Amino acid sequence: MAQSKKKGDIDLVKFLDKRVRIKLNAQRQIEGVLRGSDHMMNLALEHAFDITEKDERKEIGSMILRGAAIVWIEAIDRL
Repeated sequence: MAQSKKKGDIDLVKFLDKRVRIKLNAQRQIEGVLRGSDHMMNLALEHAFDITEKDERKEIGSMILRGAAIVWIEAIDRL
């Protein structure tokens, strides 16, 4: 059975291998290269940085972000 896209579903394929900025709940922002995602919108990032309120960058490296914590995603690299 083929899965149909529901209204509001996000197609993350266009963001793969691109640098993205992700806003999380609790006013946190992460930048990194998107390497993968799943049906729950959990994201795998490499070369990730935590962006502080003062625009300081703290290196994280590789990480997994839980989909439930994500508020929005924007591309930094051209799509």
